[in-house]
Amino acid sequence: MPRIYVSLGKLDFIRFRAVALDHFIRGENHVETYVDMISIYGSLCPELDTIRRWRKAYEDEQDLVRYVIPSGRLRIHGLGNELTKLISLDRNISLRRLADTLGHDKQIIKRIIREETDFKRVHLRWVPRKLTTLQRIARVEGARSMLPIIQLARTQRFRFLLTGDESYIFYVNDFDSTWIRDGEKVPQRARRIITDPKILLTVFWTGEMILFKHWTFSGKTMTSTRFTDEVLKPMVKIAKIQITKEKGKLLLHMDNATSHTAKYTKNYIAKSSLTQIRHPAYSPDLAPSDYYLFGVLKKNLKGNHAKSPEQLQQLVENALNSLRPSDLKRALDGWEQRLKTVIRSRGAYI
Repeated sequence: MPRIYVSLGKLDFIRFRAVALDHFIRGENHVETYVDMISIYGSLCPELDTIRRWRKAYEDEQDLVRYVIPSGRLRIHGLGNELTKLISLDRNISLRRLADTLGHDKQIIKRIIREETDFKRVHLRWVPRKLTTLQRIARVEGARSMLPIIQLARTQRFRFLLTGDESYIFYVNDFDSTWIRDGEKVPQRARRIITDPKILLTVFWTGEMILFKHWTFSGKTMTSTRFTDEVLKPMVKIAKIQITKEKGKLLLHMDNATSHTAKYTKNYIAKSSLTQIRHPAYSPDLAPSDYYLFGVLKKNLKGNHAKSPEQLQQLVENALNSLRPSDLKRALDGWEQRLKTVIRSRGAYI
């Protein structure tokens, strides 16, 4: 059988030297060492002549292998159980406190938690409020009542369903994050305060279009009278022209804001051609304008600083006009699944 030659790297020969050195320390000569090593490593074993030279070097008290302690910190292991106990006792314990307790750097503790435990640190999920049992029951009942209506509206591609809400739009809309080079100063972003310049935007939309927009400027509030006379009445006129020509029944959806549930508003809706969908209490996560429209709108406004009401209105108009009918339809398609999720979770927030 022909002999196979394999090219060995420097690291491989260092390992073989260490094995040979162990044999020499035990008093074996180069032949005994070679026989033992070739039985283990086969054709990878160094030649007999090579091992003979190593034996001679050993007898001449030359170093076959040098053991060097690597520079830098030693890699710490084995603290997983202690960290698991500490975190289990206090789920809110800080990384700094864990590091101080165990006497190690924060980055070391962070690595060990990742590698040796099943814990990970997460931000607490924001919810609108802490729900009581009765409030969760009310959400489930409201979702069950609304579900068949939304399912029917979906078969009509939400053409006849008008959903809307109000939200404040600020003149200054800074980015949340940016890229910087090493050594550059991190830009600052001021926290918003209640007196910052803003406009109250009211939007109603369907699965095909942004149907109606209304602006409430600084110094004014959205009362039931203003909401009914300046939003609902003109919106219904537009809807009758653009939507009900298809002979569909108009459905109206909005949340339980005071201006939406006041007596003046209810009286108008009762006398109009609108059929109102009752919105579950404590449920902004079930209002499409809250879970989709305003979030997308404000994201598109990032980086814009309006200097006048007219400029802000134009920025909002451009952002809303950029939404395609397919985007609106897809957002409303997710409504049904959200209702089912609330029912399955017994009223928990999504």
